[in-house]
Amino acid sequence: IHGATGPNGGRITSPSGAFTNAIDLRGRDFVFDPKTLLLEATAGGGQHGMSFDNAGRRFATSNSRHLMAYLFEERYARRNPFLQPMPALVDIPTDGPAAEVFRLSPEEPWRVIRTHWRVSGQVPGMVEGGGRASGYFTGATGGTIYRGDAFPKEFVGDAFIGDAGGNLVHHKKVDVSGIQPVATRPADEAGMEFVASKDTWFRPVQFANAPDGTLYILDMYREVIEHPWSIPEAIKQHLDLNSGNDRGRIYRLVPDSFKQPAPVKLGGADTDTLISTLAHANGWHRDTASRLLVERQDDSAVSKLTSFLATSGSAPGRLHALQVLAGLGALKDEHVVAALRDPDADVRINALKLAEKRVEAAEVRAALSKLVTDTDVRVRLQAAFTLGDIPPAEAAGPLTQIALRDGGDRWFQFALQSAPAKHQSLLLQTLSRSASAFAGREELLAAFLTTTSATLNRREIVAIVPIVQQLDDLRFWQALDAGLPAVGMSLRHSLSLRDYNNLLAQCRSTATNSTAAASLRTAAIILLGKLRGTGAFDSIHTAAVTDGPQNVRLEAIRTLLNFETEDGKTTVIGLLPKLPAPLRASAVDALVSREDALRALLQSVETRQTDPVYIGRLQRAALLKSRDPAVASLAAKIFGAAPPSTRAAIIAEFRQSVSIMGTPGEGRRIYAERCSSCHRAGGAGVAVGPDLITVKNAGREKLLVAILDPSREVPPQFSHWKAATDAGIEYDGILVSETPTMVTLRQGGGLETTFQRSKLTSLHNEDSSLMPEDLQVGLKPQDLANLLRFIETLEK
Repeated sequence: IHGATGPNGGRITSPSGAFTNAIDLRGRDFVFDPKTLLLEATAGGGQHGMSFDNAGRRFATSNSRHLMAYLFEERYARRNPFLQPMPALVDIPTDGPAAEVFRLSPEEPWRVIRTHWRVSGQVPGMVEGGGRASGYFTGATGGTIYRGDAFPKEFVGDAFIGDAGGNLVHHKKVDVSGIQPVATRPADEAGMEFVASKDTWFRPVQFANAPDGTLYILDMYREVIEHPWSIPEAIKQHLDLNSGNDRGRIYRLVPDSFKQPAPVKLGGADTDTLISTLAHANGWHRDTASRLLVERQDDSAVSKLTSFLATSGSAPGRLHALQVLAGLGALKDEHVVAALRDPDADVRINALKLAEKRVEAAEVRAALSKLVTDTDVRVRLQAAFTLGDIPPAEAAGPLTQIALRDGGDRWFQFALQSAPAKHQSLLLQTLSRSASAFAGREELLAAFLTTTSATLNRREIVAIVPIVQQLDDLRFWQALDAGLPAVGMSLRHSLSLRDYNNLLAQCRSTATNSTAAASLRTAAIILLGKLRGTGAFDSIHTAAVTDGPQNVRLEAIRTLLNFETEDGKTTVIGLLPKLPAPLRASAVDALVSREDALRALLQSVETRQTDPVYIGRLQRAALLKSRDPAVASLAAKIFGAAPPSTRAAIIAEFRQSVSIMGTPGEGRRIYAERCSSCHRAGGAGVAVGPDLITVKNAGREKLLVAILDPSREVPPQFSHWKAATDAGIEYDGILVSETPTMVTLRQGGGLETTFQRSKLTSLHNEDSSLMPEDLQVGLKPQDLANLLRFIETLEK
């Protein structure tokens, strides 16, 4: 039984003792076995709506992400503690997550007023659709894959999603031929919806595939469907939020030619009838027959299911028979081997998953290893995941074949990196010796190095150094070093003196080379912080003060703070006046994140050696509330009980920018100086916050408020998160992704930092924007008018 948690999360415990550790469901769904009561967390992220297609692919719906698909099972992410996380849940519509919809009902007057207030900044809340009150998905619910037999066959596998706010049912064709399904609006439904009502009370929230092959719609039928939190008090007092709580409707969607079939009563059917029903054209019948067969635990069904599996012409039927045998505890190696050779790709994919519990059988291992050359890319991807469960020596050859053929694809890279460390060690050796080049080879080898080095002893590390030297790229040295702390070693003490000196010289040269690739310079800086040695500090300092990519300079600043003997914190504090505003804000974040550096910064501000304006309002508020009494006291002494100015006063000061005619060229200069490290615009910049082209139609007033008071309204995907490590360092950024073992934050400049969960002491949402609040410092109203005009004139 599968459940979706939506955004609520929670920590689940078991009073019955079915599982001993609390299960964290933040951003995750769950599945439990009603026989054993075993509950497990699964990949999640949907809100209201979970559905499976005929092959067992799982889909989800969220209010402004109307159709998503899960691409892999979370258990694979648990095999490798160094695995870089990827989101299992992806948006699949070609017209975007919050796609355009065509309602027939009139816009509710209160909704129009609320949107106007949000755009003008009078009330908080997300401004969607370029400031429109409707016309796009805002209340997507109940996404369901059609699996019946009443509609024409071409509808099987299609998705139906309600938009409860728009009083309509949306229809998508779903193509599952590739790794990532693709959902498109049918050509004959352009500019219209599959179902739309003029009644603003029509609230389609859930669907069901029915026994008669039709599609049922659950209509909640309420006057107001919005969550009360999202309605301003000034509007809420005029609405009856309970209106319709005694109502509700159920509709049945049927085609014009529909004839009601005779009702079936499978509960009283014998075993032979249930087995034959596994080939039924209606998914409800197949599901029900499967469930009843498993519930009955009839031993006589095993031989009949075996025969059905070998002879049935129905691919969905063979898939069900395979799963029923597993549910009866009667699945044998020969069943799995036969299914691995099945002509249908979906049957082979499900057989691969079942094979993971039977890899002790040589014939199963041999059959699944052959699927690395399968003609279907989805089968090959599942084989890449499954091969991580067979012995490393047998898996290395097939996995190498997959890497050479498909290693350039990000999903195959993820699958290969999910394999256990011993598998990756063998892959590292075979791929580093291979002369075959493919896109993504370097990324794979680097990942294999990190995972492998985390399991080696000193003698084995010495043996792996020649491989890294042969690859001749500082990023591989960085990857090797990243895993060594897990076994109590460091690169600095694992190299011969000659190798150490050669690597030190190469890092110094690369770190200060403004023409070198940013990724190489960043690797060189990180390595210098680990190697130390003569000239390391000076080279990092040079990288920090020299104009160049912000992510390179920020990495240099952070690395300087690791130097105690050269007093890196004093050096960084001295750099603050010379840094551009966005980089300075990130440097202050880095200083504040370390206890010793924070004290030094506050003392510098207290003595007026450092301008207090460099510490933003949110940082000041955090310092005033510090759990360290000495820090809180010093912050209060410096800043007083409240920030020296309020956002409202600053907005009032610059409000004239809205009516001043700006110059796009001058606005581009300000963008490059103050915004490009976190926002893309017209192909330039770094994607941390929203792409500015997506907000160009929000209106000048709205843009001005967003620039000057960025924490007033923060979309969830751009919210500010704080992570604290067991080393006593805090990191701030956007939460890019998280798995059971890893968490990734994206920081200013686009720098991404990935943490092992076991190394984090805390991870929480600050409910604020990562964007610094004092971007207006040094600017005049004309400058902001120029920036606004630049944003308004952006083109893709």
